[in-house]
Amino acid sequence: MNYNFLRNPVTENYVRDTKKKRLLLKGSSVTLNDMDTPTWVGVRQEGFETVTTATVYPSEQRSGIRTGLTAYYNMDYHYDLYVTKDANRWSICLAKHVHDMYAVTAQAEVSLNADGGVFLKIETDKEYYSFYYS
Repeated sequence: MNYNFLRNPVTENYVRDTKKKRLLLKGSSVTLNDMDTPTWVGVRQEGFETVTTATVYPSEQRSGIRTGLTAYYNMDYHYDLYVTKDANRWSICLAKHVHDMYAVTAQAEVSLNADGGVFLKIETDKEYYSFYYS
């Protein structure tokens, strides 16, 4: 296991389900933009050309909760691809944090798949990061 955490993880927020081969993360109100400990797990990017995928299952029905993937350098520099709920609709958002600016740069309404999930993917090469969902 080569997981990384931000600061000191709240261990109760990370549950390994070995029978179903999945990791369950219990979210909190802390985001990657806060100087606190978000529920977050990372794997170091080991080269320029990578493909990272995850199917996320947002179980929280409250507005504003985020679940997704991030290309994280540090607290001031990262891209976030996440699913969130606003009122009665689910959206996929791409946001970037550059120094003291944080902005959602793309957003689309999305439906969860039959089992309640959304597939996310980040592809990288020597020049670009590309973000996908389905």
